[in-house]
Amino acid sequence: MLVQKLMLVAVLLCLPAGMAGAAGSGHIETTTLEIRATPPGMTATGGYLSITNHSDKDERLIFVRAPFAAKSEIHTMINDDGVMKMRKL
Repeated sequence: MLVQKLMLVAVLLCLPAGMAGAAGSGHIETTTLEIRATPPGMTATGGYLSITNHSDKDERLIFVRAPFAAKSEIHTMINDDGVMKMRKL
């Protein structure tokens, strides 16, 4: 459990720094960052955040990386008639 807590702290500290290139203009805002701790015996978890572009210029999130994970994916969430659904990008 200590390792999971350390990984969570590392990600929380590194994610804003990793987005600094996009956020340097002050037009990109990240909010509601959350990474769930894994129960004993589980190896997969999820991280969630909201990204808001406050400019008129289109921006792209082209990859995500978590050095402690074997694989990272980007998904979008949509509300489909009251049911939340995830779609891999």
